[in-house]
Amino acid sequence: MKHTKPLIVISILLVCLPAILRGAEEVPAASLKTADGAPVKKAKAARDENVPDYAMMMAFMKPATVVLKVGELSLTWKEMSPSLRSLLASPNPKENGMREGKMMDPQKLAEELRRRVQRMAKVGLFLQEARARKIEVSEEERTRYLSEMVAKLKQNGKGISKEKYLSSFRQTGESTMARLTLDDTLRMVKMEEQMFGDVDLTEQEYRSYGKYLKAVNEAVDKENQSRKKQVETLLDDPLIKTDEGFAMLAKEYSEGKEGAKGGELDYDFTRQELAEVNELKSFDWQVGEVTPVLETELGFRIMRVLRVSVPAKDGQPEKYRIAQLLFAKLANEDGSREGVKAKVLPLKKQKLLEDFAMELTKKYPVTCVLFPEGLWVEPAEKTTGQGKPVQPASETDKNKAEK
Repeated sequence: MKHTKPLIVISILLVCLPAILRGAEEVPAASLKTADGAPVKKAKAARDENVPDYAMMMAFMKPATVVLKVGELSLTWKEMSPSLRSLLASPNPKENGMREGKMMDPQKLAEELRRRVQRMAKVGLFLQEARARKIEVSEEERTRYLSEMVAKLKQNGKGISKEKYLSSFRQTGESTMARLTLDDTLRMVKMEEQMFGDVDLTEQEYRSYGKYLKAVNEAVDKENQSRKKQVETLLDDPLIKTDEGFAMLAKEYSEGKEGAKGGELDYDFTRQELAEVNELKSFDWQVGEVTPVLETELGFRIMRVLRVSVPAKDGQPEKYRIAQLLFAKLANEDGSREGVKAKVLPLKKQKLLEDFAMELTKKYPVTCVLFPEGLWVEPAEKTTGQGKPVQPASETDKNKAEK
């Protein structure tokens, strides 16, 4: 059987990694009180008056309080807080709906809090199921899975070394929903591979998404041609005919980082290099001349040749100092069969994994004092329990998950 990289469980773990590296009594949410004995109030700033003040709840949560229970596993506030408290002191306030010096919007806080607790709960669901299935990992599989984890780290551009990643796992004791041992992580990865490793796209899914991508790319091409025409209007500006004027245009319009200093690049190029970077057969413009709009796969350029340098040695090619106006292009999607598969198959597997998690909540009940209505119940829903599970993509895929 051809191995398919089991990266969905790995992705869940990577999302939790920053909180891991930073760092029992059970009471109903309604009974939480402040230091002076007053009950926790609803958030005044919430757009929806029914949104609890989770910031206040977390501020007064006791370390030993059991906040999350999944089957036989549980997490106290002390164990969960490193991940959840980061919501109140985010290093990226704009990304998390905050303003400098202000608390996250209560509605967005509630949504992100729910997502993070759901991730922990899924870890508990998958962990207990992997144990129930008595899954063991061979040395060969262990080596392969670790290689795939490291590759995923590089792909995500997180800049975390293999050593630092491995140190994030619990080295002693048993796994918790907040921090797994490496052995349990690999068991979960193997379980995912056993269940979804052979899942593929149907011909209908290939056709449907391929048709969608074709329409997207047509719109992208139309937008890029419109952008090119806008860039071409700069060629009619009298300022472009002088070095000083070109620099003024670059400072005002260019999207390249060199635009702030008049578009001048810090490197001297040979004609061959200029031809290659602009995807041309040759670059024949002389000092003082301006190119037309040059289109490459990534963007549009207008170049001005500023000066030529004398070769350091006889026989070496002349080099030219260039200033440019640079503008980005919208990227086309890969509409090939391989491109469609790379884009859609991970989403299909993620959907199947979500369905599987919903099924497991029947075997390992999930409760959370922060969300007494149910962890997977949206605030607007009036249902009880774990909410409405998402339907599997197909009966065939559902049968694979249940084996």
